[in-house]
Amino acid sequence: MKKQLKKSGQKIFKRLSRAGRQASEASKIHVKENLFARVDSVKHVRLWILEWILLVSAIILFAIVQMIWYQNSYQTSAFVQGGTYTEATLGKINSMNPLYATTSSEKTLARLLFPGLLSVDVSGNLGNNLAESVTIDSTKKVWTVKLRDDLRWSDGNPLTADDVVFSFKLINNPAAKTSISTGFANTKIEQINNLTVQFTLPTTYVAFYDALVFPIVPAHILSGVEPALIYEHNFSSNPVSSGPFMLNAVQPSTYGETIYLNKNPNYYRGETMLNSFVLKTFSSSDDIVTALNRLDVTASADLSNVSNPNITNSNIFTKKTATNNGAFAFLNTLSPALLNKNVRQALRYGIDIEALRENLVSDMPLDFPILSNQIDISFPELPAYDKDKALALLSEAGYTFEEGKLTDNTGEQPALNIVTVSSGHLAELAKRLSAQLTELGFDAKTNIYETESSSHNFFTSIIRPRDYDILLYEIDMGTDPDLFPYYHSSQASASGFNFSDYKNGLVDDLLLSARTTFDLSLRKAKYESFLDHWIDDVPAIGLYQINLTYYFNHSARTFSENSRLSSSFDRFSDIQYWATEKGTRYRTP
Repeated sequence: MKKQLKKSGQKIFKRLSRAGRQASEASKIHVKENLFARVDSVKHVRLWILEWILLVSAIILFAIVQMIWYQNSYQTSAFVQGGTYTEATLGKINSMNPLYATTSSEKTLARLLFPGLLSVDVSGNLGNNLAESVTIDSTKKVWTVKLRDDLRWSDGNPLTADDVVFSFKLINNPAAKTSISTGFANTKIEQINNLTVQFTLPTTYVAFYDALVFPIVPAHILSGVEPALIYEHNFSSNPVSSGPFMLNAVQPSTYGETIYLNKNPNYYRGETMLNSFVLKTFSSSDDIVTALNRLDVTASADLSNVSNPNITNSNIFTKKTATNNGAFAFLNTLSPALLNKNVRQALRYGIDIEALRENLVSDMPLDFPILSNQIDISFPELPAYDKDKALALLSEAGYTFEEGKLTDNTGEQPALNIVTVSSGHLAELAKRLSAQLTELGFDAKTNIYETESSSHNFFTSIIRPRDYDILLYEIDMGTDPDLFPYYHSSQASASGFNFSDYKNGLVDDLLLSARTTFDLSLRKAKYESFLDHWIDDVPAIGLYQINLTYYFNHSARTFSENSRLSSSFDRFSDIQYWATEKGTRYRTP
């Protein structure tokens, strides 16, 4: 049985071996016939195959390019969170307390650190800031301000009505000698609750909104300090703020100081896009120009009054925006040389205002203390330059003009002390004015003060005591045409802003009537009558309206091109959206 099985297995193996050999031979024949035998045929169609390979490759390449293109079409370069914005400012920072801000550097810092109850928005109108609402009662004398409930100082303490009351009283306290005036020393302020204050005015005042822009300082830090010592307090160098930024560090630099600010996490509007803001202070415009050309700074607003600054870096762009700031020559009506109205009128006729304003490249002539964008009124005609008329008026005032010199009945030559600060056009205009008054026969002297290095001293030692005959000075004319602070007799004091010490009973009545009526047509009539007196009494002579010329690195986003500014510092109204960093973002489908 075993032998039979063995023989059967051998037969099966032989058959399988023979079948394998046959399959192998058949495979060789198949490969030879179907592959090697057709190689010559491939040679004949190689061009056709190459074309198909190229076509397929092109299709694949096109698909890749299309995918990348579509991806990029949904992406864009946009400003993103982060980065630092650096502004060059003119003048020293003597105090970081906003109540003593006088130099451009100090005012810039104040706007970044200390908002008011109201502020000028991008449209040029007053809007709520720290205030949630402002309401007026039926008598138009009681104004109620309700604060937002999410206000905090940068140290975490809540900002409350107590801070508002403290700040308002401090500003109106003569002992504090602040550089801010609300013009409402007789206004009562009362704290209704933790978030509400009430102002009771002695009479109605249509533009009290303008007074509510004053900065708020922290009562929990300063309330225990004597008002006369506020300026010297440590707060002036290490402030707690409530604005979009807070102080980080101060570092001396070659040209001045570098002030480092971080975004304030407690700011009620939320954190800014910028991580930080840096102020670099400079003592001269030339140094600012150098910093811009080197791109050491992002921007500067303090070259507005510089004629054709030598900006050579193509990355620096400019934009110009009108402001409600104006420069005037204030005539001290209590000065012995200018007490006689005929003498002031002689100056009006004897000053060649066109020659005085020559080369004011960036600014516009300003003839009146009211702007057309404040109120639509009819402006009177100004006296034209007439030297003969001027000399005739001086003769009526008792002066004799001989050999180019004026003398009074005692043979003395009248002296005029012209005072100004070394910023903008003021110094040059003061020199030109001095030359013209010398030609009229006066002994005119010019004193130009370096307010950048001693701003607080200039304000307290020169302006407050009215230690001048003529003051050339820039003022903020505000959004409302109210002229009370500058020309009402009640403001002719050390704590007031009536720099001319101008007193006229009829003018007082006109200004009070204009500010107390809500009747627009009546306000217009009052201001038109005021301008007639202003021209006749000559407490001041208009020089120029200030334009903001802003120099900035084109790769940064600054204030909107469409912004309307009351003052140059209102440019910070949209600081939340300023940016220097860019990144890739997907577009919204």
